[in-house]
Amino acid sequence: MNASYDSILVRRGIALVATVVELTVWTLLHLSRLLLLGVLAICEPIVRVALSLLSLGGLFTAGLYYFGGSPGLKVSYGILLAFSACCALALALYEALLGMLER
Repeated sequence: MNASYDSILVRRGIALVATVVELTVWTLLHLSRLLLLGVLAICEPIVRVALSLLSLGGLFTAGLYYFGGSPGLKVSYGILLAFSACCALALALYEALLGMLER
C-alpha cells in the first residue's frame, strides 16, 4: 500500500472513533438528563406543596406579628418577608429547571 492510501484509512479510522465517542457521550448525557427529570418530576408535588406552604406561612406569620403582635415581641418582618420571597423564588427556579430538562 502506498502512503496516501494509508493516511486516508487512518483519517477514516480516527473519524469513526470520534463519531463513536461523540455518540456515546450524547447518549450518556441524554440518559442522565432523563434520569434527573424523572427524579425531579416524582418529587415535584412534594416540593411544590412544601415551598408554597413555607412561603404562605412566612407571609401569614409576618402579618400576624405585625398586626397582632405584643409590644414586647421583637420580630424582624423583613427576614420573614425575605424568607417567603426566597421560597417563592426557589419554586420558580424548580419549575424552570423542570421545563429546561423537558426540552
